[in-house]
Amino acid sequence: MDLIDFIAVRFHFLGHFISHGTKVDYVGGSEAMSYIDRDKLSLPEVVGHLKDHYNVEEGSLLHWLFPGKDMSSGLRVLLDDGVCQYMSQCVTEGGVADVYVEHGSGTKVADVTLLQSLLQIGF
Repeated sequence: MDLIDFIAVRFHFLGHFISHGTKVDYVGGSEAMSYIDRDKLSLPEVVGHLKDHYNVEEGSLLHWLFPGKDMSSGLRVLLDDGVCQYMSQCVTEGGVADVYVEHGSGTKVADVTLLQSLLQIGF
């Protein structure tokens, strides 16, 4: 096993997002680590690894934090396999992908993050 062939993912779950002004934080909850084969990285694979740690609620959204950014400007929604591959490219050797679970759907943070993600990919 070569560590470069795997992406380290730190899941943050059972907490919640709090927005105050332009600042966003994720408070409470738990953390767990997984190591996912980069060749198999997809949204179902990420969700499967998350399910190893806890039961994911239907309607939950997954966000990843772009390396070197804060939560106010760096959260990206894991929309599909392409975004998972992009996350893998951005998290280089020795780095960790922080993935945050937003429970339920339709919340303010999800809407803002989704809009940011869509704008970045040219919609």
